[in-house]
Order: sequence, then structure tokens, then C-alpha cells
Amino acid sequence: MNKVVYLLGLSYLVTILFGLIGNLWVIFSVIRSWRPRNSIGYLNPSDRLRSYIGGLAVVDLIVILSLLLRFVYLLVPNITVSDGNCQTIFLIDNIIRLASLTCLFCISVERLITIKKPFSSNVRRNCIKLLPYVAGTIAIFFLIIIIIDSLTVIAINDYSNCGQKPLKWMGIHNVISTSIPITYIILTTFVSLNYLHIIRHVRRKFWKRKSRVCANTRSKIPLVSEPKYMKGMTWSIVTVAVFHLFCLIPYCIIRLIPDILWKYMDFDLTKGYIHSQIRPLIQIDSNNGLFEEILNFKFLVMVVNWLTYTNSAGNWIFYAALNRQLRSLIRATTERRKRSTLSQISSPLAVQHSLKRQVAQSLRFLTTLNSHKPLDNNNNNENNTNGLTFEKNIRNSDAYQNLTETDSQSQNTMSFRNTYNTKYSSKISLSSLFPKLSQNSKLSRTTSDAVSSVLMRSTTENDKYITVSVTENDTLNNLNEEFV
Repeated sequence: MNKVVYLLGLSYLVTILFGLIGNLWVIFSVIRSWRPRNSIGYLNPSDRLRSYIGGLAVVDLIVILSLLLRFVYLLVPNITVSDGNCQTIFLIDNIIRLASLTCLFCISVERLITIKKPFSSNVRRNCIKLLPYVAGTIAIFFLIIIIIDSLTVIAINDYSNCGQKPLKWMGIHNVISTSIPITYIILTTFVSLNYLHIIRHVRRKFWKRKSRVCANTRSKIPLVSEPKYMKGMTWSIVTVAVFHLFCLIPYCIIRLIPDILWKYMDFDLTKGYIHSQIRPLIQIDSNNGLFEEILNFKFLVMVVNWLTYTNSAGNWIFYAALNRQLRSLIRATTERRKRSTLSQISSPLAVQHSLKRQVAQSLRFLTTLNSHKPLDNNNNNENNTNGLTFEKNIRNSDAYQNLTETDSQSQNTMSFRNTYNTKYSSKISLSSLFPKLSQNSKLSRTTSDAVSSVLMRSTTENDKYITVSVTENDTLNNLNEEFV
């Protein structure tokens, strides 16, 4: 076997392992999480989606088993095939591809109806309920066409490969052969357009809500920002649509190319070879280099056929592994339709909690002023840790002499402030003091403790009130506040 055969075998092996592990995991997960129907026998959207995903996993698993059979035929070239084997492989490949696309079609249509809600509740429920039956009826019609086309598949090249024999009525055969890839193209394109239409609908609803909010407010600042879920939903849906188009459309295109054009490219290539081949590289000259063999049209046909199996091997990632993300995005989209535009503004409950917190801090500060304890003069004179310098400036004023005659044990801070207000006017500016104190956050002392230390008394031995000058060295405006 040449190098290209080894490359093809490795690609088949990776695809088989990846598809088997993923689809078996999905099947067991769906069976384990299966719930019985309710009393009215109606499945909710989550259960219906789980049913579609389980059916898709079973169908994709059969496709992977068909690829496993091709892998065996590729590695063991001595095994011969018969007409029955070729027809069976042809039927499995095309029927399962059709069933897989039908499941994808049902999933995309149901998601579109669930999000867009184009009908009333009863009509929407009936449409979703009848959707699998309508899709199954259409699939049965194309199934008959596939069965008729499989009758032309025979064993060729000494029973080493499969191909299609020409019929007497070539016109009918061409119609049947071209109807199958056209059906694949229509279903794949329809699935991708449904997902893109979901993105368009969600974005249009968001822009309408944003314009309505901006029209009802006088603020120039936009109150509605793009939700985070929209970006994730867009990425997920675009990835799914591109994945289906990339894996299935090339196979449909090469099946629509006429035989004359294929013979012009490579005489051995015909439409029958592309439809039903098992060993696609059996006729490649092994004496050529790897680069020359890759540029061969037979290698192109091999890659295109392999992409169809890759689609079945990767469906479980987008529809099962990412199912929780997609389902949460759809649920979030449905819930946001019912919300008012006022939900984009700050919640009144949050504002109420903020006001309560501010009032509690203010009351705590006032309580600290009324119940502060005597502090040591020596420690307060050299306190520079909060950016404040306390300087003791004892003045022999009339107010000071009058205050020394009173009883220090029975007098508190409030009586002291009342005595001072009868003679001097207070110069306390709390609004200018708090922002300066709050900038120095390195100390464990709070702002209320720093302000409460401004009013202090001397020791009990010489019960004398002092005047403290608060100065700030870090700013350009020096604050000189005197407390008497």
C-alpha cells in the first residue's frame, strides 16, 4: 500500500474512534436522563430536543459503523465484495445521511419556532408536534428514490470495488441520481439558513429594545448594552451552520458534475465511481510521490467522501456536548422577551441597599464622636501614618481658662462643643475632610476613627483641653482645622 492509503486509513481510524466514543456517550446519557411523559402525554421543549439528539446519535453511530466497514476493506485489499455487499453499503450510506439531515432539519425548525414564536401557542404546539411526521413523510419519498438508485450498484474490477452500471433509460437514471444530491443541498442549506435567521431575529429584537429605551430617556449615556449571551449564541450557531455546509455541500457538488467533465479530468473517474466506491485509491499509481498523489482527482474524491463521515462524527459535539450552552441561550432569549425595558436600568432594591449602607456608616460615625475614649497625647502628636500631622497648640485664651474651672469628670464631648459654640464659631468642614482621609487606605483604622481622634482631651491629672491642628501634607491645599 502506498502512503496515501496509510493517510486515508489514519483519517478513517481517528474519525471512527471519535464518532464511536461521542455517539455512544450521547446515547447512554439520553437513556440515563430519560423521563416519562406527563399525564397529558405532551413533551416539553427540553424533552423533545433530547429525543432528537438521541435519534441523531443513533443514526450517526450507524454511519460510523459503515465507515468501519470501509476501513476494513481498505486495510485488507484481498477481501472481495459482491453485488449485495455493494448495494447494502450504498443503501446504508445514503439512507443514514438522509435520516441525519432530517433530524438536523427538525431540530433547526423547532428552535426557530420556539425563539421567533411566529404563531399563537396552540398553532405553535401543533406545528412542533406534527413536524417529525411531515419530515418523515418527505424522507420516505426520497427513500424510495435511493432504493431505486441502489439497484444499479454492482461489483467491478474483479469484485474488488463497487460502481454503478449504466441503464437503458439514462434520462430516468440521471434524474434519480441528481435528485439525491439536490435533496442533500436543500436540507443542508435550509438548516444553515434557519440558524442564521435565529441570529438575525435575536439581534433585531435587541436593537428594537435599545432604540425604545433610548427614546424614553433623556440621558445621553446608553442604558442598554449588548448582552453577553448574544456573542456566545452567535458563535455557536455560526459554527454549526458552517460545519454542516463545509462537510456536506462539497459531496453534493461533485455528485452533480456530469460524467463528461469527470472523464476530461481523469478518465477513470465517473459519477458511478463517486457514488458507490469502497476503495477510492485502488487505481492510483504507487510510484508517484506523495505530493503528486494528493493533487490527483481521486484523492479529492476521497477527501470529499470522508467529510460526510466527519459530519456524523462531529454532530455530537455541537448538539450534545454544547447542548447545555445552546439550551441556556435559547431559554435566556425567551425570558428576555417577557422582561420590561426597565430591567436594563439599575434595580431599585440595589439603590435601597446602598442608601441603607451609607446611612449606617453615618450613624456609626456620629456614635463614635459621642462615645470616643481618651487618647494618649504623645501618640497623637507624632501620628503620620494616615498622612495627617497632629500638632499640639495649647493656647491661653479666655475660653480655655473658663473650661479648666469646670469639673472634668462630669463633662463629655457634647457639653464641651455646646460651651464652645456660645463663644466661638466652629470651623469644622467634614465635606472637605472625608475625601482626604479616604484616600489613605493603607491603615486599618477607619475614617470614623481618624476623625474621632481629632477631638480629644488631655490626661486626667491636668484635665485640660487642647487644640489640635489637622494638616495634610500630601495635597496642595493645606487644611488647618482648629477644634477648641
